[in-house]
Parts: sequence; C-alpha cells; structure tokens
Amino acid sequence: MIKKIDYNEEDKQNFINKLDEGLYNKHISFASNPLLLIIMLLTFSRCADIPTKTHLFYEEAFNALFEVHDSTKSGYKRNIQSKLEKDDFKRILNAFSVISYFNNKINFSEKEADEYIRRTKKLVNIEFNEKLYLEDLLKSLCLMVKDGTTITFAHRTFQEYFAACYIVETNDNERQRKIIETLFLEKYGLGENVLSFIFQIDRKKLENYLIDILEEIKKNTEYDKLSEEESYYLFIINTLTTIFFEDTIEIFDSPYPIGYGAKNDNYLNVVDFISQNYIKVFENPFIDEIYDSYGELEDVLKKYPDILMNDVLFNPNTGIETTPQGKTYGFKITDIENKEDLITIVKNGYILKKEYFFSMYVLGKIKNEANQREKSIDELLFKN
Repeated sequence: MIKKIDYNEEDKQNFINKLDEGLYNKHISFASNPLLLIIMLLTFSRCADIPTKTHLFYEEAFNALFEVHDSTKSGYKRNIQSKLEKDDFKRILNAFSVISYFNNKINFSEKEADEYIRRTKKLVNIEFNEKLYLEDLLKSLCLMVKDGTTITFAHRTFQEYFAACYIVETNDNERQRKIIETLFLEKYGLGENVLSFIFQIDRKKLENYLIDILEEIKKNTEYDKLSEEESYYLFIINTLTTIFFEDTIEIFDSPYPIGYGAKNDNYLNVVDFISQNYIKVFENPFIDEIYDSYGELEDVLKKYPDILMNDVLFNPNTGIETTPQGKTYGFKITDIENKEDLITIVKNGYILKKEYFFSMYVLGKIKNEANQREKSIDELLFKN
C-alpha cells in the first residue's frame, strides 16, 4: 500500500525497510489500518524514525498531522479550517477526549460530536467555531473518521492519549486527583492506557495519589512493625474476598491461582499498576524470591475439599466460560481458618506477593525522590 502513495520515494522506502525490520509487528494495531499506517509514515518522515516511547509517538503523530509535510515541494502546507494555533487546537482536543472518555463515548452522531465539542468550551475558555473544528478533526487531521452517520476516533488510543494530556496539563489539582482516583477505582481494566500515558508523560502527576494509597496500605498491614509473612497476611485479608484456581487436568493437579475477588479494588489496582509500570524505573529486588513450589500449595488445598465452589465455571478476569480442561474453582478468604495456610495459598504461583512487596519498595523510592526534588528546589531558590 505504501508504495502506491504519492509521496517522497526515499521516505517511503526507508519507512518500508523499518516496517520489515520489526516496526510493523511492534505497532501492528496501527500498521494494519491503512489510515493509521499513513499517519505512521507522516510521523516517520517528520522524525526520521518512530519514537520508542509510546506517548512521544502520539505527540509526534499529532505534530505531523497538524503540519502535514508536502515532500514534493519545499516547506509545509497547512489547511486548518478553524484557524486555531496548534497549542489551542490540542487543548480543545485534550478536553474533548477526556469528557468523551469519562462518558464512555467513542462513537458519535454528528449532533453528539457537536455537543461534546461545545462542552469543551467550559473547560478551555477558547473561542472557536465548533463546526469547523469538527471538520478539522475529520478532514484536516484525520484524527476522527466518519463511517455513514457514525463519527469515531481513528484509533481508541488517540482518545486515551489526549485524555491523559488533559489530566497531566490541568492546573486544578483537586480535579486532577479526582480524575486519577476515578481511573483507579472505576475504570481500571479499561483505564490502564490512560494511566500508562500519564505515567509516561509525567509520573509525578500520579505519585501524590499513589503515595497516599500506599501509605494507607502500609499502615493497615503494619509493614514496618511485623514480619513479612504477618504483614502480607494483613494485606490479603484487607484486600481480597475470594481466590480463584484453575485445574488443568483434575482437581488440584498443578493448581494455579488465576485471579482474585477484591474487597478493596483500589489496593489491588494500585499494586498491579505499580508492578506493571515502575519495573521500568526501579529494579525489582523481589522478582526471584517470591515463587514457591506447588507441592506445598497442593498439600494445603487438600485440607479444604468441602469449601470449593465447584460450580464456578468462568474466568474471573475475563468473564469467559472455560473449557472442562480449564475449569475454575474459587473459595472465600474467610473459609481458610489457618493463617499460614492462607499465606501459602496466595504466595504460590501468582504475582500478588511480589506486587505487594515491590509496591512497598517503590513507596520508599518515590518518597525519597520527592524529598530530593523539594530539597534541590529550596537550595536553588534560597541558597545564600
């Protein structure tokens, strides 16, 4: 397809070479869509490469679309109907994206799109023509597409990226915290992309909230006072209601905990998010020491044959029914009478214990970073 486009031949060939070298597989959800593939080509031409950091790719894609390079002539040509400057155009798009995202709206009628664009004026305080702005989204930048009577984002991640930009850039700290809290409490599982974009753009915007939740976990688990096993036990009973297992052949043949029912979704979501994202920032000192043998777990589970909920036939993480070879069982935390048995059940074969201890480790790290930043600022501003 790229070969057929009327575009600079050298840029096209260099881009095709990059796709063949692995770029296609890395960005397959983008590269397999003709419109998005062209956006990748424009971005590649502008940057001479595709940024490895995801948020930088979306930033450069927006820049490339706003300033479309006509590689057959010198300079750039731009045809923005709304006559907005790039920074104002993006501020409006950020607000439009965050409002529609939190209303679970990705598909719009033209009337609905107009209404959402009008609502953005309450957030951005910029005067512009709503009709021309929508025209720009559809035709000048192609960030949204129209299929029949339905308007949608060219790719869902555009909405998520620009929503994250709004959250990072807002000067309203109270609103920012409320949005972040909602992402963790109500949209986790759907909102990880937005949180991940925020983390990539400026993780400090998340860290005040994360520090507060981790300090709460630390207090409730008496992390500084008790042994690791005792503290972890308190984390389990404060966080979980149910443990789900999948047996692959028969009951308790290689049992493997595949998910949990949460008493406190926020605790579970925060430690999960930290384990997925901060591993890119801090080395995890617990990564090799958490896993234990299945034999110990199997012995414990055999002590509780009567409390298995054998009629549970779904994967708790996806809601999809499993095959007979992958039947799911679950039991309640309160049914495990012995504390050591409960610790053994949860610590084997699943990453929750690693996530908990890594989160406590990260708490110390990000608090120390925050203290160092404050100290450096004070030294720069008030040094005699």
